[in-house]
Amino acid sequence: MAITITPAAASNPGGVQSSYPLKIGEGRWGAIYDGSDYTSRSYVNGANAVIVFGQPLSHFGEGKVRNYTQANGFAGFALISDTFTPGYRSITIGSVTDDRAGYPALYTVNVLESGTIWVYTSTNVVKGGKVALLTAGAATVCASGTASSSDIPAYFLADAAAGELVPIQLNSII
Repeated sequence: MAITITPAAASNPGGVQSSYPLKIGEGRWGAIYDGSDYTSRSYVNGANAVIVFGQPLSHFGEGKVRNYTQANGFAGFALISDTFTPGYRSITIGSVTDDRAGYPALYTVNVLESGTIWVYTSTNVVKGGKVALLTAGAATVCASGTASSSDIPAYFLADAAAGELVPIQLNSII
């Protein structure tokens, strides 16, 4: 259902919203999924690149993080933030490439270390399935766990098709 607004009138100069969507939209990549407890820490973006909201991260020296690499291990996910003008980086998820907002180089990054977060998946996943990180070009996305992937202490909170947003529960990584 589309949202409709009654035109402005002398008695109501701003107009009145008279219909509402029936379904709440999906979350945003890198946003907290629900109001449950979570742990986050602040690090500096030590890479010379934008860290896209929702991307998995690796430690990169003392007090710094960078986009995930299997060699450097898993540090958490970049939480979304609307407190600054973001940088943008072109990311491909499935067959769709577009510019995604994130933390510019040398900005402070809020990193989710435990809790729930919206992520993209590169494969079909099922609720309760184990989360793994697969590096695909410039983006690292979540997928169902396989022996050849990098498993993290997390599981999917819903079913999702490849290329869709899906919430995950990340258990403590410390």
